[in-house]
Amino acid sequence: VNKAILMAATRDANADGAVGKSTSWSSTPDSEDGGGQINFGFLSSILSNNTYHFTNLADANFVSCGTGCRKYTVTTLTVQAARRVRAALAWQSCMTSEGSTPVLNNDLDLVLSCTGTVCPGVLQSNTAVSELEMLERQVCVGAPKAATATCSLEVRIKNGAPLLPCGSTTTERIGVAWRLQ
Repeated sequence: VNKAILMAATRDANADGAVGKSTSWSSTPDSEDGGGQINFGFLSSILSNNTYHFTNLADANFVSCGTGCRKYTVTTLTVQAARRVRAALAWQSCMTSEGSTPVLNNDLDLVLSCTGTVCPGVLQSNTAVSELEMLERQVCVGAPKAATATCSLEVRIKNGAPLLPCGSTTTERIGVAWRLQ
């Protein structure tokens, strides 16, 4: 959860996009500069407002979201059109022994799914080679500033697959953090 909080508290330091090169984290091009520069005001806001979550995710935590889709809902947010949402998901690579090579045994994605008449849609992270997922929803241009959308912040497992164990551990410890700006 510490890593997720720090990543969600960053700001674009080199003008290459909201989260690295686009609105969702891609471990290949974005590893050039990380998620940005930590903004201590954002960090304080996340900690003060308790906008973070951690859990030992088990297969039973997931519910169906359609064919080939399983999700775990972290939280539901009411987002004003004039505000951005930035979120990060972090978990650990699987290591079965002290000297083993870390392996990603589960491909998790971070999803922000918004409904309503103001800027509905789904934003999904897209990395397959990192234990970090990020996304940022931009302000809703053209909508009244006070207009709101209801969004759910979710963790999805790629292709609705079962959660794979790491050695004798059958859960995946995750940390998620988000902020409204």
